[in-house]
Amino acid sequence: MHDWRRIRRVFSGVCLIAGPMLFFASVAMAGPDDTGSELLNYLRYHTANAVATDLTSIIAVLLLVPAFIGAMHVLRNRAPLLGYVGGGLALVGFAFLTVLIAVEAVAIEMAALGTSTRDMATVLDRSINQDAVIGVMFAIFVAGHVLGTTLLGIGLFRARLVPVWAAAALTLAGPMHFVAHGIGSRPLDFAAFTLLVAGLATLGVRILRMPDDDWDTEPGRMPSTASVSVAHEGAP
Repeated sequence: MHDWRRIRRVFSGVCLIAGPMLFFASVAMAGPDDTGSELLNYLRYHTANAVATDLTSIIAVLLLVPAFIGAMHVLRNRAPLLGYVGGGLALVGFAFLTVLIAVEAVAIEMAALGTSTRDMATVLDRSINQDAVIGVMFAIFVAGHVLGTTLLGIGLFRARLVPVWAAAALTLAGPMHFVAHGIGSRPLDFAAFTLLVAGLATLGVRILRMPDDDWDTEPGRMPSTASVSVAHEGAP
């Protein structure tokens, strides 16, 4: 039992560090996709980079799902409502990112054909901007990862599991990304994802340093006093 507790704890901590970092890498590698025409033109000459970006995004999602489950687990005694709601929303939101990855995978094949670029660009624009199913899935992704990570950040602040700056970083990351996407600011978007990485990775390090007994504390029971003091290290 002791070994399994450690495996679950270490796995959650590693996912909270590696998942956001890979997601940030995929964002940094991504090309322009404001319109179908821009996306097709980019994919035609940067196919290998686009494939690498999509694969990185898929791996990031696979790591982020257990990462958010770990965050929900560690918050269940100190901020259960914020942990479960925030973690659940973030988990569902990032899971729906696979839909957008699938759309780009189709666009890669369209770009490879090299014909009827104008018509294919129109199809992409309609699919992304007018298709009801894709629109709902995209809305779930945006709402999930923006609102979910914000609630998780507030939960971490209330639980005092990480330094205040790390909780604030995670709380601000989602709204900042939403604003950056709205005004089309790539630098602001990078700043938002940097905050996301900082907040989640700090929680990951905290979990890696956590005693197994505190990680597996029964719901409703507070961790030991000794471990609580560790969470305040580095906090203002």
